[in-house]
Amino acid sequence: HYTDPPSLLSAPQARGWVRGLLDAPRHWAAEYAMRRGIRQAERCLTMTQANAHELQALYQQPFGVVYQGGLAPPATAQGDAARARCQGNEVVVFSLCRLNASKHLDWILHAAAQWQRGPGQAAGAPRLKIVLAGQGPEEAALRQLAERLGLGAQTEFPGFLSQEQVEPCYARADIVAVPGRQGYGLPVLEALYRGIPVVMSRESRVSEILEDHPLVALCSHTAEAFAAAFERHLHAMQQPDAAVPVDAAALPTEAGWGHDIGVHCQWWPAAATAAR
Repeated sequence: HYTDPPSLLSAPQARGWVRGLLDAPRHWAAEYAMRRGIRQAERCLTMTQANAHELQALYQQPFGVVYQGGLAPPATAQGDAARARCQGNEVVVFSLCRLNASKHLDWILHAAAQWQRGPGQAAGAPRLKIVLAGQGPEEAALRQLAERLGLGAQTEFPGFLSQEQVEPCYARADIVAVPGRQGYGLPVLEALYRGIPVVMSRESRVSEILEDHPLVALCSHTAEAFAAAFERHLHAMQQPDAAVPVDAAALPTEAGWGHDIGVHCQWWPAAATAAR
């Protein structure tokens, strides 16, 4: 099972030429082991069609696709899935990821600032609250950007959150923002399990199965496109008829993922019962 393809992993040179030179032998050895393992594997699997195409072109081996699922929310959180989002005087924009430059979290702040300069000035428009959860090297730069855009008082950096700490954040979130490029994007599924609208880049590859999901706004991978999608989706979710019943059966789950891997590997028949 190959999770993230090479295009989404850092090459040794990306960490500086000295570090790259020292890491190069290990990188080459790992690549040799990977190629040998793939040639010897009875079956090769990955999580999206985009991954499969890239890996097949690289290794000349076919890869099956099984879409990964996340953990279902606890029973205490399932009641929140039916509540209307974006309907109050404050809209909470939530992000949960490592604070790296590759996650493009600055796009969230620019989108929020653009909203406040435009539709956010209208009478009755909600105030935005931005919660950027996680740790990473970009935290200081993001704090400075929030201040520069006039969002300092509206932006929270709660740091790393345990599963117990994440649930209250999901409970108060109105929109989950995922602007980064990701090999998959489990936080997107976790948000949708809880009925939270999502704005995301198509470069998060779980977007393959979310093209027509009513709670998801997909956009091309630019700051301008993300800001435009954020504004449209926030406006749409503010409408009185915007509440969407959550159909958990339409989303992949962790149990279903394990079941389908077993089917691909012929460990059990497709008709075998699984808690999906």
